[in-house]
Amino acid sequence: MDAKSLEWALKSAWMSSRAFLKWGTAWPRRVQPQGAAIEITIDPTDKRARKKLIFDTLKRKVPRNRDFWIQGCTLLQPDVALDVGVNFGECLFSPAYAPATRVFGFEANPELHPYLEDSLSRHPHRAEMSLHCGLVGSQHGGDEAFHIDTLWSGTSSSTQTVDDPTRYKTVRVPTLSVDRVLAEAGASPQHLFYKIDVEGFEPQVLQGMQDTLRQVKWSLGFIEFNESAAQAGGGDLAAFYEKLQQQFHVYAFNREDHLIDLAGKPFTIFNDIARKQRRGAKLGPIFTDLVLVAGTPVAAVNELLARWQ
Repeated sequence: MDAKSLEWALKSAWMSSRAFLKWGTAWPRRVQPQGAAIEITIDPTDKRARKKLIFDTLKRKVPRNRDFWIQGCTLLQPDVALDVGVNFGECLFSPAYAPATRVFGFEANPELHPYLEDSLSRHPHRAEMSLHCGLVGSQHGGDEAFHIDTLWSGTSSSTQTVDDPTRYKTVRVPTLSVDRVLAEAGASPQHLFYKIDVEGFEPQVLQGMQDTLRQVKWSLGFIEFNESAAQAGGGDLAAFYEKLQQQFHVYAFNREDHLIDLAGKPFTIFNDIARKQRRGAKLGPIFTDLVLVAGTPVAAVNELLARWQ
């Protein structure tokens, strides 16, 4: 066992003992993350669920993406909130949404949907929430290969290189576009809040929601910018960044979780900021989050941005 594996085993044993004291089992199937509206149903054998949901709940930790999602949905009260790449739904099910907000959750991994449906059945806003199983991208219809990571569900993707067939399971999943799903649901938002975390497939998701983005008065998005995942899918990170600059007012998080205004800044500036935000890994691949603003921001949008600057 290498040092990293040993460290994980020791931490896991300690946190498992704490889990037993809290839930009466080291493997709880329902947890209520800090600040969440309900308990969410999880697979406690999934290493991501174990670390990000069971252990983080014990630590009362609220990750940046979930904190931003809760604050955004609460403060902005959008017509439509989109969570693309929900995993076990720790963001999707956390807020107590405004009565008029319609919520759409998208997850490509079909093995997570029984857990998501169970959580949805207990959410007070469930009548205005819908779950969609499929790979979200630029096209709607047909199907595509999707590689399920059986150890860490968060790295399941359509772009993953399957170098360990004992770890990855490949399935065919429907392909969806945000534009078509919203159109079929009769949703025509004027105020849009969204999160996209799909392991390097973010450019395709945005391409498939251009009609929606064009019709809104304002939109605010929170997307993952993962260099390794993008490269695995053959993406050009610099070209994607420049395209974002043409359509949005772009912000990025620094190491202190503060938003940095990148409006008009070239990729070289962003590249420097993003690499420095990796603790102890300055020369490692870019792995951060971007905030994208379009349209005419209202006071609530500006207030949310100010909270994080």
